[in-house]
Amino acid sequence: PEALPSGVAPPPEAPATPPDQRGVDSDPWHVLIVGRRPGELIERNYLPLNLAAPVAFADLSWIRFGTVLRSNATTTAAAKRAIDLASRIGLNHVQLGANPVDGQAGAFAVDDPRLDLGAVVQFGRKHDLGIFVSLGARQLFPGCDPLFAALAHHGVRGLVIEGGGVGECDQAWVAQVGALAARHHLLLRLRGIRPAPGLSRTYPNVVFT
Repeated sequence: PEALPSGVAPPPEAPATPPDQRGVDSDPWHVLIVGRRPGELIERNYLPLNLAAPVAFADLSWIRFGTVLRSNATTTAAAKRAIDLASRIGLNHVQLGANPVDGQAGAFAVDDPRLDLGAVVQFGRKHDLGIFVSLGARQLFPGCDPLFAALAHHGVRGLVIEGGGVGECDQAWVAQVGALAARHHLLLRLRGIRPAPGLSRTYPNVVFT
Protein backbone atom coordinates (compact mmCIF):
# COMPACT_ATOMS: atom_id res chain seq x y z
CA PRO A 1 0.00 0.00 0.00
CA GLU A 2 0.99 3.61 -0.52
CA ALA A 3 2.52 5.47 2.40
CA LEU A 4 2.87 9.17 3.12
CA PRO A 5 5.90 9.97 5.29
CA SER A 6 5.44 12.97 7.55
CA GLY A 7 6.98 14.67 10.52
CA VAL A 8 6.42 17.53 12.94
CA ALA A 9 8.48 20.62 12.21
CA PRO A 10 10.81 21.62 15.06
CA PRO A 11 10.13 24.94 16.79
CA PRO A 12 11.96 27.99 15.38
CA GLU A 13 15.28 28.86 16.93
CA ALA A 14 14.34 31.43 19.54
CA PRO A 15 15.05 32.02 23.23
CA ALA A 16 12.74 30.02 25.46
CA THR A 17 9.92 32.04 27.03
CA PRO A 18 8.97 31.12 30.62
CA PRO A 19 5.33 29.91 30.78
CA ASP A 20 4.33 32.71 33.16
CA GLN A 21 5.34 35.31 30.53
CA ARG A 22 3.12 34.09 27.72
CA GLY A 23 0.27 36.49 28.50
CA VAL A 24 -3.21 35.25 27.60
CA ASP A 25 -1.89 32.67 25.16
CA SER A 26 -1.24 29.04 26.08
CA ASP A 27 1.59 26.69 25.24
CA PRO A 28 1.70 25.68 21.54
CA TRP A 29 0.33 22.34 20.43
CA HIS A 30 0.22 20.33 17.21
CA VAL A 31 -2.67 18.55 15.51
CA LEU A 32 -2.14 15.68 13.08
CA ILE A 33 -5.12 15.23 10.74
CA VAL A 34 -5.26 12.03 8.68
CA GLY A 35 -7.70 10.76 6.09
CA ARG A 36 -8.14 8.12 3.40
CA ARG A 37 -8.42 10.78 0.70
CA PRO A 38 -7.10 14.36 0.40
CA GLY A 39 -10.55 15.90 0.75
CA GLU A 40 -10.93 14.47 4.25
CA LEU A 41 -8.05 16.67 5.44
CA ILE A 42 -10.15 19.73 4.60
CA GLU A 43 -13.35 18.19 5.95
CA ARG A 44 -11.65 17.58 9.31
CA ASN A 45 -10.06 21.00 9.57
CA TYR A 46 -12.53 21.77 12.37
CA LEU A 47 -10.22 20.07 14.88
CA PRO A 48 -8.09 23.15 15.72
CA LEU A 49 -11.27 25.13 16.43
CA ASN A 50 -12.73 22.36 18.59
CA LEU A 51 -9.52 22.16 20.64
CA ALA A 52 -9.42 25.90 21.26
CA ALA A 53 -10.96 27.57 24.28
CA PRO A 54 -14.70 28.34 23.90
CA VAL A 55 -15.92 31.81 23.05
CA ALA A 56 -14.74 34.30 25.67
CA PHE A 57 -17.87 36.48 25.83
CA ALA A 58 -21.62 35.95 25.70
CA ASP A 59 -22.93 38.84 23.59
CA LEU A 60 -22.22 38.18 19.90
CA SER A 61 -24.83 40.54 18.50
CA TRP A 62 -22.29 43.24 17.61
CA ILE A 63 -20.21 40.93 15.40
CA ARG A 64 -21.08 41.56 11.78
CA PHE A 65 -18.49 41.21 9.06
CA GLY A 66 -19.27 41.76 5.40
CA THR A 67 -18.09 43.38 2.19
CA VAL A 68 -15.68 46.32 2.36
CA LEU A 69 -14.76 49.26 0.14
CA ARG A 70 -11.17 50.31 0.75
CA SER A 71 -10.55 54.04 0.51
CA ASN A 72 -7.39 56.13 0.81
CA ALA A 73 -9.47 59.17 1.79
CA THR A 74 -7.62 61.65 4.01
CA THR A 75 -10.37 64.25 4.37
CA THR A 76 -13.91 64.17 5.74
CA ALA A 77 -15.40 65.04 2.34
CA ALA A 78 -13.47 62.27 0.56
CA ALA A 79 -14.48 59.72 3.18
CA LYS A 80 -18.14 60.66 2.77
CA ARG A 81 -17.85 60.23 -0.99
CA ALA A 82 -16.48 56.74 -0.39
CA ILE A 83 -19.43 55.97 1.88
CA ASP A 84 -21.87 57.19 -0.80
CA LEU A 85 -20.21 54.90 -3.35
CA ALA A 86 -20.22 51.90 -1.02
CA SER A 87 -23.90 52.47 -0.27
CA ARG A 88 -24.82 52.67 -3.97
CA ILE A 89 -23.12 49.36 -4.80
CA GLY A 90 -24.47 47.54 -1.74
CA LEU A 91 -21.39 47.10 0.43
CA ASN A 92 -21.40 46.89 4.24
CA HIS A 93 -18.27 48.76 5.32
CA VAL A 94 -15.72 51.36 4.27
CA GLN A 95 -12.07 50.89 5.23
CA LEU A 96 -10.10 54.10 5.69
CA GLY A 97 -6.33 54.09 5.23
CA ALA A 98 -4.00 52.50 2.73
CA ASN A 99 -2.41 49.14 3.46
CA PRO A 100 0.53 50.16 5.69
CA VAL A 101 4.00 49.38 4.40
CA ASP A 102 6.38 47.71 6.85
CA GLY A 103 3.65 47.74 9.50
CA GLN A 104 3.32 51.52 9.75
CA ALA A 105 3.85 53.79 6.73
CA GLY A 106 0.58 54.68 5.01
CA ALA A 107 -1.62 53.69 7.93
CA PHE A 108 -4.68 55.62 9.00
CA ALA A 109 -3.86 58.56 11.29
CA VAL A 110 -6.44 58.73 14.07
CA ASP A 111 -5.56 62.34 14.97
CA ASP A 112 -5.44 63.71 11.39
CA PRO A 113 -7.12 67.15 11.60
CA ARG A 114 -8.28 66.89 8.00
CA LEU A 115 -10.66 64.02 8.77
CA ASP A 116 -13.39 64.21 11.40
CA LEU A 117 -13.67 60.54 12.30
CA GLY A 118 -16.77 60.99 14.45
CA ALA A 119 -18.60 62.79 11.64
CA VAL A 120 -17.58 60.12 9.14
CA VAL A 121 -18.86 57.33 11.41
CA GLN A 122 -22.18 59.12 11.87
CA PHE A 123 -22.50 59.63 8.11
CA GLY A 124 -21.82 55.93 7.63
CA ARG A 125 -24.53 54.98 10.11
CA LYS A 126 -27.07 57.00 8.10
CA HIS A 127 -26.25 54.70 5.18
CA ASP A 128 -26.19 51.58 7.40
CA LEU A 129 -22.43 51.28 6.84
CA GLY A 130 -19.68 50.58 9.36
CA ILE A 131 -16.23 52.15 9.32
CA PHE A 132 -12.98 50.20 9.50
CA VAL A 133 -9.58 51.86 9.88
CA SER A 134 -6.30 50.37 8.69
CA LEU A 135 -3.41 50.33 11.15
CA GLY A 136 0.09 48.95 11.12
CA ALA A 137 1.09 46.46 13.78
CA ARG A 138 3.90 48.75 14.89
CA GLN A 139 1.33 51.41 15.81
CA LEU A 140 0.06 49.04 18.50
CA PHE A 141 3.34 48.55 20.33
CA PRO A 142 3.81 48.56 23.27
CA GLY A 143 0.15 48.98 24.24
CA CYS A 144 -3.05 49.66 22.32
CA ASP A 145 -5.78 50.03 24.96
CA PRO A 146 -5.98 53.86 24.70
CA LEU A 147 -6.08 53.67 20.90
CA PHE A 148 -8.81 51.00 20.87
CA ALA A 149 -10.79 52.98 23.44
CA ALA A 150 -10.59 56.14 21.32
CA LEU A 151 -11.69 54.32 18.16
CA ALA A 152 -14.59 52.66 19.99
CA HIS A 153 -15.59 56.06 21.42
CA HIS A 154 -15.84 57.43 17.86
CA GLY A 155 -18.01 54.46 16.90
CA VAL A 156 -15.54 52.71 14.60
CA ARG A 157 -16.73 49.19 13.84
CA GLY A 158 -13.42 47.49 13.26
CA LEU A 159 -9.71 47.51 12.50
CA VAL A 160 -7.56 46.09 9.75
CA ILE A 161 -4.08 45.43 11.13
CA GLU A 162 -1.17 44.88 8.77
CA GLY A 163 1.41 42.42 10.01
CA GLY A 164 4.71 44.20 9.50
CA GLY A 165 6.72 43.83 12.70
CA VAL A 166 4.79 40.80 13.99
CA GLY A 167 6.82 37.61 13.72
CA GLU A 168 5.76 33.99 13.85
CA CYS A 169 6.64 33.79 17.55
CA ASP A 170 4.28 36.59 18.57
CA GLN A 171 1.08 34.53 18.86
CA ALA A 172 0.61 35.67 22.47
CA TRP A 173 0.51 39.26 21.22
CA VAL A 174 -2.10 38.30 18.60
CA ALA A 175 -4.31 36.75 21.28
CA GLN A 176 -3.93 39.80 23.51
CA VAL A 177 -4.95 42.15 20.69
CA GLY A 178 -7.97 39.96 19.89
CA ALA A 179 -9.09 39.99 23.51
CA LEU A 180 -8.64 43.74 23.80
CA ALA A 181 -10.57 44.38 20.59
CA ALA A 182 -13.43 42.24 21.92
CA ARG A 183 -13.47 44.25 25.14
CA HIS A 184 -14.11 47.40 23.08
CA HIS A 185 -16.55 45.65 20.68
CA LEU A 186 -14.20 46.09 17.72
CA LEU A 187 -14.00 43.69 14.78
CA LEU A 188 -10.46 42.76 13.86
CA ARG A 189 -9.08 41.66 10.49
CA LEU A 190 -5.42 40.64 10.58
CA ARG A 191 -3.48 40.71 7.30
CA GLY A 192 -0.07 39.17 6.82
CA ILE A 193 -0.04 37.68 10.33
CA ARG A 194 0.24 33.92 10.83
CA PRO A 195 -3.14 32.65 12.09
CA ALA A 196 -3.27 31.58 15.73
CA PRO A 197 -4.87 28.09 15.76
CA GLY A 198 -8.41 28.23 17.09
CA LEU A 199 -8.33 31.93 18.01
CA SER A 200 -11.41 32.69 15.92
CA ARG A 201 -13.44 30.33 18.13
CA THR A 202 -12.38 32.02 21.36
CA TYR A 203 -12.64 35.50 19.81
CA PRO A 204 -15.08 35.34 16.85
CA ASN A 205 -14.49 39.06 16.27
CA VAL A 206 -11.09 38.13 14.75
CA VAL A 207 -10.45 36.92 11.21
CA PHE A 208 -7.17 36.29 9.38
CA THR A 209 -6.74 37.17 5.71
